[in-house]
Amino acid sequence: MGAFQKPKVAGGVNAVVNPMLKPNLIITSVGPRDEICSDTCGLTLKEIGLGKPCSPVRIYIKNTGTANVGNFEVTLRYTPWDGSISSITRPIAGLARGQSKYVELNNHLSVKAYKLNKPFNVEVDSGHIVNESNENDNKKTVYFR
Repeated sequence: MGAFQKPKVAGGVNAVVNPMLKPNLIITSVGPRDEICSDTCGLTLKEIGLGKPCSPVRIYIKNTGTANVGNFEVTLRYTPWDGSISSITRPIAGLARGQSKYVELNNHLSVKAYKLNKPFNVEVDSGHIVNESNENDNKKTVYFR
């Protein structure tokens, strides 16, 4: 063996060989895939200050950094009909630099009827495991009316 050995790198997209290269995860948009319900049930919900997506909620994520990123999580927090705070977390299987993808939260299984004009807070890398070039752009707040 010589004096210089090439470092072993494991982890696939988790690997960052140059410490100056870092991923940066951002949320580009959040919203229902199609529309908020507008049928009779939807109108009744709106009369009492509630809403319910007819289609899954989509969260679009992009890696704007200079390195690939491995597994991370995205979390949606919102106020359901009962006034509590509900939280849904989904794993994401990594993103190459410059790559975008979305996660869908199915309204029938995940997102309950929610209070109108209350925030939907979304956080990418909600487990705080990714060392990013900018740790201050991982959150987005939207309102469904």
